[in-house]
Amino acid sequence: MLMVASPALSGMSAPKIEVGSADQDDERVAEALILRGEHQEDHHQREDEGVDQRAAFLHELPALSLEVVEEALWKALRLIL
Repeated sequence: MLMVASPALSGMSAPKIEVGSADQDDERVAEALILRGEHQEDHHQREDEGVDQRAAFLHELPALSLEVVEEALWKALRLIL
């Protein structure tokens, strides 16, 4: 990358401005687009996994509620007897 100094104003040292080639910029943009696409794919895959896990949990809820009711009934019976 080429560093170019801009003219000094009122005796102060001027900041350096980076001048790069258009090819390097194009490569960076292309790489950023590829990485963004990979990120989106990963994000969608994680979303799908979350949906699958929630669906599996919904199938487990009825069995869990039966266990809770059963335990409550046993405790109630012990209090009565």
